[in-house]
Amino acid sequence: MTTRTANCKCGSVNLNIVPKSGKVEFTCKECGKYVKTLNYGKYVTINSECKKCNGKSFKIKVTNNEDKNSQNWSPYCTNCGEEPTAFYADEKGNVIDRGVRELLIIRDSIEELGQRVDSLDSAVEINSYTISEHENSLYELQSDLGHCESKVSDFDSSIYDLKRDIESCESSVSDLQTSCESQISDIVWKVDRLE
Repeated sequence: MTTRTANCKCGSVNLNIVPKSGKVEFTCKECGKYVKTLNYGKYVTINSECKKCNGKSFKIKVTNNEDKNSQNWSPYCTNCGEEPTAFYADEKGNVIDRGVRELLIIRDSIEELGQRVDSLDSAVEINSYTISEHENSLYELQSDLGHCESKVSDFDSSIYDLKRDIESCESSVSDLQTSCESQISDIVWKVDRLE
């Protein structure tokens, strides 16, 4: 395993981070040229500013894995050495939370499955002699689609339970507030009587 610092063709090792949904692009801090794109998880990217010192210049430690014939790129702040933090972002680059990300992934899966179903339907019309094979594939896709829809339903149920918990907490807070106000009123009344 060998390591090196990534650099631009101009020789500079100071790079900018350009966050994109599901990936990140690195550009040269000196000349502005594109250096590399790295893929992250769906709707995951990293910040272009250091959370610790607000620096915008990064160096990249590149580790060559000989056994896997692959590379690991590990960015760190040029000023303080801190690694950039990851966050979730939609296709437009807007910051989203984990729940929204999961819904987007489910949506993408459903759309992909829908496209595959449409594609299979077309293939069945064109190639009638393979109808039996396509029907089997369609059945599996519909099963997958049902599984995705079940996940959406489970997610809706979790949201409903969370709303009920919040309402319960609000009720407890209201009861506590009423009790405190009553106790304060009793104390004021007693103090007034002492005076």
